[in-house]
Amino acid sequence: MAGVFVAKTTHATFADPQLAIDELSEATGLSTEDVLDALHELHGMVDIRHGHACPQDELYATFDKHWMEWDPAADALRLAADLLNDDSFPHEPAAVAARYQWSPRRLNPAIAYLANRNVIRSLKAMGSAPFTAVYISPTDATRRFVRSRS
Repeated sequence: MAGVFVAKTTHATFADPQLAIDELSEATGLSTEDVLDALHELHGMVDIRHGHACPQDELYATFDKHWMEWDPAADALRLAADLLNDDSFPHEPAAVAARYQWSPRRLNPAIAYLANRNVIRSLKAMGSAPFTAVYISPTDATRRFVRSRS
């Protein structure tokens, strides 16, 4: 089920994409009841609103490693270390993406991985698209995160 969202997303942000339950049933070959059960298993990563499944950014932070060329956890460690150790490192996601030569589709799950685990401070605002945040910064938790994985 998660693979359908991973395959169809453009930017790996909240509700990207919004899929009707019957669309998921058709895409997976599962019955409506089985789709609802699968979505239940993804609790906290997919919300159901008005008959549509809306993925949270955590879905991509968790499942991209299975279908994409990158691992959001490894990308998150690189991002956290650079935020912490490089005084010239940018805090705006667009500038980070340019520095790494990553698309928003790749950067957003790394940001979500860190933000959802309270490892960085992530400022979200309307109009931040295609990024999940407008500003990210390290905290004491960032230092502990990097040290624990070094």
